[in-house]
Amino acid sequence: MLKTILLLGGTYEGRSLAQFLAGFPVHVTVSVATAYGEELLSDAENISVSRKRLDLSGMRSLIASISADLVIDATHPYAVLVSETAKKACELENVPLLRIERPSITENACCQNQIQDPPASRLSPEHLIRVSSISEAACFLNQTEGSILVTTGSKNLSDYAGISHAIERIYARVLPTAEAIEACRNFGLPGSHILAMQGPFSVEMNLAMLHYTDARYLVTKNSGKAGGFLEKLSAAGQCPVTTVIIEPPDRREREKITASRLKDAVNSPRSFCEYYGNYEEAVEALKLTICPY
Repeated sequence: MLKTILLLGGTYEGRSLAQFLAGFPVHVTVSVATAYGEELLSDAENISVSRKRLDLSGMRSLIASISADLVIDATHPYAVLVSETAKKACELENVPLLRIERPSITENACCQNQIQDPPASRLSPEHLIRVSSISEAACFLNQTEGSILVTTGSKNLSDYAGISHAIERIYARVLPTAEAIEACRNFGLPGSHILAMQGPFSVEMNLAMLHYTDARYLVTKNSGKAGGFLEKLSAAGQCPVTTVIIEPPDRREREKITASRLKDAVNSPRSFCEYYGNYEEAVEALKLTICPY
């Protein structure tokens, strides 16, 4: 029987899952890396929070200390290291792992009508640059001129250091935390180039920031609908902006989650198995596993 879950969260999906599970007879420990992530979680009697960054040893200890029946990895699609650590910890602790996959937006969707109105008339292929990493994005931007609105967070700002006149050109949109602002300061950005605020952001807000920064380039991760990617594209389509899209890392194909597979995983003798599914699929499987009747 599914009694205890370790939820690796901090994302929209993680917070939504915690809220969903708050109404069921299961104890959930939500692991977040920052105090800010903890603040975004709602209070519930069966929800507790572990706020610290976990290496392999720490994650194994947490899994063992709460006797987790299941680990749910609802971290950001680009948090590859955390996901790899979670998988290894689950293998060593013989606990099933469920990875929540956030659908990314395809290239066709970027250039067609799957973004919000008004139509993004300028979103033609020549205004979309697709790369596989921040380093590749920086190499491209080093060959350009004009202001850059970076929306990929504060942790990887140093990867943009090689861009010509980086400090003068880059505006960084980051979370309103002391840690994020310190990272911007350490990078050398002046206060006027630090846009510290919490999303989600509307098309209008994205458009206002592009105008404020006089951006010629917008750098974004393909973080899917939940990550506000469509709103960025729609805003970019109304400006003379080239959008540099960092695609999510490739992930090995795993078995798709179903209620029957999840039941078998948590009811059988403890052993590692790995499933994946989007948020809606995970909710349905969890609901039928926790309350099968």
